[in-house]
Order: sequence, then C-alpha cells, then structure tokens
Amino acid sequence: MTGSLFIASTAAFMTAATVLSMTLDWPDILWEPADVVLPEFAAGGASLVWTWFAVAWTYAVLAVPILLLPTALARRGDAALRVATNLGAASAPNLDRMTARYFTEGKSTRSSERSYDESVAARLWEVRADRVGLTAPAATA
Repeated sequence: MTGSLFIASTAAFMTAATVLSMTLDWPDILWEPADVVLPEFAAGGASLVWTWFAVAWTYAVLAVPILLLPTALARRGDAALRVATNLGAASAPNLDRMTARYFTEGKSTRSSERSYDESVAARLWEVRADRVGLTAPAATA
C-alpha cells in the first residue's frame, strides 16, 4: 500500500510540477523580483492558480508515504532515521523560535514526566555544578 501511494503521489507531483514549469517557468521564476513574477502570475489566470494548488496538494500528499515509509520498512528504530530526524529538526526553518522541544520520529513530542521533576533538575544542577567548580544559585524567596 505504502509503495503504491509513494509511486502514485510522486507521479502526480511530477505531472503537476511539469505543467507549472511549462506554464510559469517554475521554479526559476521564484528568483525573479515581484514586479516580474506578479504580472506573469496574473496573466496565467485561473488555470495557473489551479496548477499552483495542484503542485502544493500533490507535494502534501507525497509527504504521507514518506512519513509511513519507516513503519512500512520496519525500520522505526533505525539509527539513520534518528540522524535524519535530528538533521531535519536542526535545519527546519519553522523551528527557529521553538525552544525546549523533544523530537522523535520527526515529530515534536512531550518528554518524559521525570524531565519535568524540579527536584531531579535541582539534583542534576548540583552534580554538574560540583563537577565544573560552580556553586548552586541561591534560592529566591
């Protein structure tokens, strides 16, 4: 099933992207200034808008088998996939303002309950501070 969906969504995306490329010189036109792109886009009319939507939707549909692939291949715990998750999280532009997130299998996930235990965090601080020669911060009232 995943393989069929992967092939079908790839073919659909390639078709839509080819039509958009022939109609609008995509993706090269994206490097042009807005005063060049917008008149070209307006001249394309409704068919160009639908073609653009087709590219976007087929790209989104292509993500489904990509996300299912590790499970379908029975490789959910694969080291290469863990590295890919870390690289994806490190390079994703929409994560630049996110902090204190834990990622697993490409998704933001809540960490274990123990990681929210303040007594554990305080003890960790004490051990680490002792090892590097720091003193624990004074408690504020």
